[in-house]
Amino acid sequence: MRKEKDKINAIILEVTNLLLELGGKDICIHEEEKEDKYIIKMSISHTDISNEIIEKLNKTLNSDNVGEVEGYYWELLGKGRSRDNLYIIGSLIDKAEIRYLNDDELEIIMHREKR
Repeated sequence: MRKEKDKINAIILEVTNLLLELGGKDICIHEEEKEDKYIIKMSISHTDISNEIIEKLNKTLNSDNVGEVEGYYWELLGKGRSRDNLYIIGSLIDKAEIRYLNDDELEIIMHREKR
């Protein structure tokens, strides 16, 4: 159980770092634990992240989850640049949704099934 929480914390930290690198401000984070999964919601205000970058984020975060090597991957978080770590984050989450809520507020919702 503790390792799951460590993974959730690492995911939040890396995505937060990435959003700051991309110029995001006023970042709000909500983490919710359900019976079968964790849901991480992040909203970022005052951002002008291009649609091209959002599409890349969406594709990378929704990459295949590789359960067999997950134990090794999550320990690599924080070792490189946040943009490089997106592939690791994508392997740790099961689903991501990224969308603009209005002209300058971006929302990212990530789901991770309990293992």
